[in-house]
Amino acid sequence: MKKSLKTVPVLETVNYYIGLVGTRPMKTEICMLFHEGDWRPGLGLFFEKYKEYFLPASETIYKYQGVFSCEGPYTADAIRRCKDFNLKTLEVHGHFEDYGDYFQEDRDSWHSNWAKEAYYNFEKDPWKLQEYFDTHSYPEIEAKLKNEKPIGLEHLDIGNGITNHSRADIKRRIAKLAKAAVGCYWYFNYSDGFRPLVERRWPDSISRMEDGSYLQSAWKMCHNMNADPKWSFGRFLIESAQKIVDEYSGIAGFFLDCFRHVDIDFAHDDTISVVNNRPCYSINFSYDEIGMEIGKILLEKGLSSFANKPQSVRSMRWADGVLLEGDGDVSEEKYFWACLAKPLFFMWTSNRVSLDENLRRAVLHGAFPKYDQDPRKSYDENLSHYKLYLPLYEQFKRRIFCFEADPIRVPYGSNGKLYTVGDNYVAGIINKHISDDASVNYRNIQYAVFRVRRGHDVTGAGIMLPGDKKMKNVDFKFDGTFIYVPLKKYRNCAVVKLFVTKKTGLRIGEDKFKEGIDYCGDPSSSFAKVE
Repeated sequence: MKKSLKTVPVLETVNYYIGLVGTRPMKTEICMLFHEGDWRPGLGLFFEKYKEYFLPASETIYKYQGVFSCEGPYTADAIRRCKDFNLKTLEVHGHFEDYGDYFQEDRDSWHSNWAKEAYYNFEKDPWKLQEYFDTHSYPEIEAKLKNEKPIGLEHLDIGNGITNHSRADIKRRIAKLAKAAVGCYWYFNYSDGFRPLVERRWPDSISRMEDGSYLQSAWKMCHNMNADPKWSFGRFLIESAQKIVDEYSGIAGFFLDCFRHVDIDFAHDDTISVVNNRPCYSINFSYDEIGMEIGKILLEKGLSSFANKPQSVRSMRWADGVLLEGDGDVSEEKYFWACLAKPLFFMWTSNRVSLDENLRRAVLHGAFPKYDQDPRKSYDENLSHYKLYLPLYEQFKRRIFCFEADPIRVPYGSNGKLYTVGDNYVAGIINKHISDDASVNYRNIQYAVFRVRRGHDVTGAGIMLPGDKKMKNVDFKFDGTFIYVPLKKYRNCAVVKLFVTKKTGLRIGEDKFKEGIDYCGDPSSSFAKVE
């Protein structure tokens, strides 16, 4: 029966990749939440209903919340840089030989994965590459890489033994970093497996296409693996996780890579997915069981984790933080919404915009940025640049996205996001169109305008601009509905804080934001005394 959308409200949903197969039952559900106008309160209800998916399971993630970098154990040789740049969240990459095995049981030393990936420039066949590494010594491999300098060598410090690792040396370096209060997050990956390794040891867990061919993992020399512990690879990863946390006492937890997968695996059955009338497995589901098991292992040790590129909120249940890996408005917003209340680390993956703009974008997202360098500047110049922004990021620790209806307006051409930190409101405001070296003079003072539920309880307002070391108190105006905060000297970045110290229980007015704010361009004059 057809009904007119004008007279009968209709909600239509479409489910993909499910279906009836044989006698297997099929069920689908939809969650409906009724809320006030604007989408934010609806999101807030969802947040309250499923808080465990949006809040960290481990408090440890907050202890090591700071500037992020993806490096390796040899960052222990750069403690001064870590302290200078407040580098506290370190993804310890490259500690392993092959994707799929992050412990190397019963081995005291092993080849560096980065050495293998550098050699990949000479030999693309992973079995021939492995044969070369099996038949040549560490010095021979190092000499070849040093002499021929392939792409990828930037990860290797040839001459300092980084073509290979030893367990004792990694332990020593992790301990040194931990002593310097750097959170060492051990690289761990559920999805990728070095082809010669996984075909030999866990062939039952390799994902396949509909025609039976191998499913690509999107990383060189790797298969796409199904990490569900129903099969051998997932069980191996859980066993490895326990051994890692027992062996390396100085780590802060795990960095979990490659949550980007939503591939369809026809070699396995998740009991839900059906494509072309065939039971199959949506790889994103494979993170669920193993995520819980490894999450519990980390929690028992007082450790934490964070993961990158989430394709679903569900898969992030046991990740305590999110690495926003990507850049540009689309990628940044996509991954931001999986991180409503967890610590967020902004790892831009290109330099298509300036370093300064990326540092500003981190303010907008309430995130800490990655460590980076402008190659045109000296170490001290880059450090001075970061120091302009480091105090601003501190304002967003334990921030939660503000779920109130349409709560903020920012100067024309700017972007703003509002968060709550405890009882207070904190906004990140940036202008992406004004470069860091531009000179800007506004005709009038710019304002941030807020319509927040606890407006009557706000007793103070503060503003921080790049270069400020602490919040500066400013006079604000409140008309019973809207709060007007002057952004004196605002150019292209600011953090604004509303201090909530009262509990009046009073409701703000019913007025809503219109196309513009009706204050004739100068809210201060609206409150001026008339003599």
